Amino acid sequence: MMAILVLLFAGPGLADDSIPASRAREFTEQLVTLEGTVSATRKDGRNTFLALGPSATPELSVAITPPLLLSEFPPHPEKFYQGKTLRVTGRVYLIHNQPQMLISAADRIEVVSDNEPAGIREALRPQPSNASSSPPLSTTPPPLPRELVTGSETKLLDLRPSRPLAAATPTARSGDACGESQELWKQVSQDLVPHLRAYTSCLEKASLGCDPEGEKVALGMLAVQQAQKRVRMSCR
Repeated sequence: MMAILVLLFAGPGLADDSIPASRAREFTEQLVTLEGTVSATRKDGRNTFLALGPSATPELSVAITPPLLLSEFPPHPEKFYQGKTLRVTGRVYLIHNQPQMLISAADRIEVVSDNEPAGIREALRPQPSNASSSPPLSTTPPPLPRELVTGSETKLLDLRPSRPLAAATPTARSGDACGESQELWKQVSQDLVPHLRAYTSCLEKASLGCDPEGEKVALGMLAVQQAQKRVRMSCR
């Protein structure tokens, strides 16, 4: 009887098998459910990137690549997931020494908490009435500030060199940015090569276990594409 009562009154936390996103690196190459709060998001074409943990040094970067047809993701994932606490289920990979996860199915992401920003709560809180006549308080929430929609500056597959804008003259800064972008492009391209070889070898063997290498290639290709864009922007 005591065992039954324990099961009946045990909170959902006992069944919670999620792991903090801060431990993502410990589970490299493993399929796991990680939990963390989205501090920054970025949209690039059809793909969306989420940073879990501190935006400057994400504990986990999640790349959402929705299917071409019948996608069940919300229309604007970069806005929908911003600021929310999520449980994300997938395989963790170290891409450019950063824990990353590739998600292509909406059911791999569970919203645990909305984490409504304090500033928005204050704006929506009813104000005390004044004796003077004033227009009624609008029930429409104010537009979200840009930083609440897109998050702060992040290194989530964002391959821009992090340096103060006033660190050098415009000409020198432009040259430095171009050189750094080219160097990073070469590095992420070289990092991709062994994954391409491993994936090709797996496919040639007609193996059914090629998904992990395929996901590494997909994440690596996203990093290379971002690096190429950064080179084009920095080396004009």
